[in-house]
Amino acid sequence: MQERGNRLRENLYLGLIVGLLAVLSASAQVPVEVGHNVHVSKALADLGHYEVIIAADPNNANHLLAGSMVAGKDGTDFETVAYVSFDGGKSWTLAVRPDIPGFSTQDPACLYGLDGSAYFVSWGYDRDNNYKMLLHRSSDGGKTWLTPTELLTLDREYLTIDRSNGKYRGWSYVYGQRGIFSIDGKRTAGGLIILRSSDGGATFPLFSVLLSDPPAATLAPANSVVLSDGTLVLLFEELKVAEDAKFNPITRAANTWLKVVTSNDGGEYFSAAAQVAELAVDWGNDVTVVPSLAADASTGPYRDRLYAAWTDIRSGKARVLLSYSSDKGKSWSESVEIDDDLADSGWGKGPDCFRPVVAVNSQGVVGVMWYDRRENKNDDRGWWTRFAVSLDGGETFQPSVKVSEAPSHVDPAGQLLVRAWGNESRSKTQPPPTGPLHGDIVIHGFNFFGGHTAGLDTDANGAFHPLWVDNRTGIPQVWTATVVVRGSAIVNGSPDLATLKDLDSKVTLDYGPVQFDRAKGTAWVEASIRNISQDTLQGPLKLKLLSLVSEIGVSEVTNADNHEVRRGAIWDFSELLPSGKLLPGEQTKQKRLEFHLSAVQPLTQMPQFEPGGFIVVRIAAKALGIISSKQ
Repeated sequence: MQERGNRLRENLYLGLIVGLLAVLSASAQVPVEVGHNVHVSKALADLGHYEVIIAADPNNANHLLAGSMVAGKDGTDFETVAYVSFDGGKSWTLAVRPDIPGFSTQDPACLYGLDGSAYFVSWGYDRDNNYKMLLHRSSDGGKTWLTPTELLTLDREYLTIDRSNGKYRGWSYVYGQRGIFSIDGKRTAGGLIILRSSDGGATFPLFSVLLSDPPAATLAPANSVVLSDGTLVLLFEELKVAEDAKFNPITRAANTWLKVVTSNDGGEYFSAAAQVAELAVDWGNDVTVVPSLAADASTGPYRDRLYAAWTDIRSGKARVLLSYSSDKGKSWSESVEIDDDLADSGWGKGPDCFRPVVAVNSQGVVGVMWYDRRENKNDDRGWWTRFAVSLDGGETFQPSVKVSEAPSHVDPAGQLLVRAWGNESRSKTQPPPTGPLHGDIVIHGFNFFGGHTAGLDTDANGAFHPLWVDNRTGIPQVWTATVVVRGSAIVNGSPDLATLKDLDSKVTLDYGPVQFDRAKGTAWVEASIRNISQDTLQGPLKLKLLSLVSEIGVSEVTNADNHEVRRGAIWDFSELLPSGKLLPGEQTKQKRLEFHLSAVQPLTQMPQFEPGGFIVVRIAAKALGIISSKQ
């Protein structure tokens, strides 16, 4: 882990394994106040809405813009619409609804410019496969809209703008994916396309193309962000093998990379891709696609830190994970599961947590929203919307809170999106169809995951504005709420730890006796902290818990000095220092780290045996202390 210094990775055998890993810190808890749910799509309350996105004007907390896909009542083509709020999300009006007969549109994206101008874009096609992407602009924040501009068509496109004070301030970018054809007319894997504008989005005369090296292929672009020095950062998923879009539950091997590329010259040239993480996605299960990216634009301690959130199904259920980068995307922290859902219905049965969106407010607080099925574990179909925050730069998250006041559920009495698919429409580059024509009437997958995106942004006052879909009215509609976090980002997550230094590169954990009692569900290990540097360390010396996982059950800490049982647990080693200090080469006395496991699986029902055994307990923690003298 380049970013965090020398990390310890050790497996301690109990017949099974206790794995202990020294990594990150935990944050203090602050109030998270969720406002009442507001019906965004009331103007089209009789039509199903899916795949939503939201933008807040960073200069005016009253201005919000939301986009959504809308399905016709008879299951015909989608259209995209935009809603606008001029009172901070308390009320919404329909702002954009393109009327193009015979034209289906999808994948909305929206943005506010430097001067408060509003932008809304979507792409579409007609039955003859004529494609176009339309950019709508409003110079008055969304009250009136100009005639749309036609752009090069991209798939799952996003908008971003350079708000830095650098050379490319005000440049606009439309970023997405597009199928690429070779010179002999054969379709190749999709590539990433970046459209660039230097005139406030009036025209996009420049573009860049990024292609994967075969056999890899881009799978799903996320959004892009611009850092304070003008560095443009793009996040995307890339299949390791283009044909391997289905996850193999037998091997459990990751089939996808999550990567970023960066540009410091306005998107003309890009860095080599840097890997954020390996992940398991399944294109046949759309809960796993489309990650999310955010950057800290505050003046706090984590300014310009990047955050990536995504979904992984390697464990047999969809989990929400997050990683961060403090060096403009060159290296990334180990991923941490942040959905805090410990329920498990069995391999492949959920309950799933999916569709994460990450944002950072003006106080440096990181927020993540996702769709959560812990209360739908019997069918793993509906969801509630939940939200969690971090005060320490994504190192730890508080327990999540429920944002939606009602669930989305698969109810036979409600409206279902039903579509007809056939082979009557073919690309102009393909030969005409042969053999009998075919068609299918299908219950669309959007019924079960709400579309490929959800929305989250922060306003000028630091409030979070999540945007989601649920069908509490019997019809999938768009909802939002104002979420206020009464706190700011702080080093190490709390005032009493803010002066302590990260000792990752200066200490290691040594382990003594270890025990696991399966019948009682208890496990413990004796641990000491050893100074491997040439500096003298002194107390307070603390080990703080980031995450706690188990492959065989649900684990909790039972002897933390602050009585926390999961994230935020603290083991205090201060009284175990020899003579109050830790000289080079010295180690503390041993301290017992104790855990309890519930819902322990029978060995016969555990997954395929791993070469190293099964993890009973794995912690992620960070050593914090004071450096009293340096060599």
